[in-house]
Amino acid sequence: CLSLHQYSAVCRVLQKALVKNAVDAALHTQGAVRMGWIKNRDRLEVWVEDDGPGISDTANLFVPFYTTKPNGLGIGLVLSRQIAEAHGGRLWLENRKAGQGCEARLHLPLEHPDHAQEPSLFESVGR
Repeated sequence: CLSLHQYSAVCRVLQKALVKNAVDAALHTQGAVRMGWIKNRDRLEVWVEDDGPGISDTANLFVPFYTTKPNGLGIGLVLSRQIAEAHGGRLWLENRKAGQGCEARLHLPLEHPDHAQEPSLFESVGR
């Protein structure tokens, strides 16, 4: 059973992993990285978009130990997706429809299903 503090830490880990991947990709093309989030009813929707080369092999994105990076381990996206799903969320990546690069999308419930009595991370920020 995760505490609110642990849930908050998990969300930061996911965002950090997605931003790091986007920055690594954008460095190849001297491109930019953009990110944002919106509250959509009962969930938080986070997006990270880069101007990198895009995804060449979408079938292997979430395969453990598959990497396109010279010093990569191939576990970042796999673990990120498992963490998101363990918290009732969803993570996926796709090539951008408009322009070069990739877009990562993370949807997380504002209230973890197993913690209905605890305030959500995103409602407690700033208190």
